[in-house]
Amino acid sequence: MRSKSILFIGIVLLVTGVIIKSITDQEALGIAFLIVGIVFKSLYILNKVRTGIYKPGKELIVLAIGLLLFFLGLHYTKTKDLFINPVYLIALGITLKTFFIIRFIKIIRSGNMDQ
Repeated sequence: MRSKSILFIGIVLLVTGVIIKSITDQEALGIAFLIVGIVFKSLYILNKVRTGIYKPGKELIVLAIGLLLFFLGLHYTKTKDLFINPVYLIALGITLKTFFIIRFIKIIRSGNMDQ
């Protein structure tokens, strides 16, 4: 399987998981799709690390924080007692994840890992 296919399958699974979790009562199925999507995207990144195309840097901290906020927001969507609207956590998490993706693509395309 081509490397980019793994990435795109992971993205589709993530989006499918969010949709399933949001519009149905099948929360466990949605989470399963999310987890499998994360595994596929992680495999893509690990493959780039293994081949030497990508050298992990500080942008991984942004990704970790983004994922944490995203999943906290998803977890608390059904809770009314949170001090902040969970949608804000999800939006901030997606923003940070998007920043990571843009940075990752720039590093991969430039071939210069010292950025």
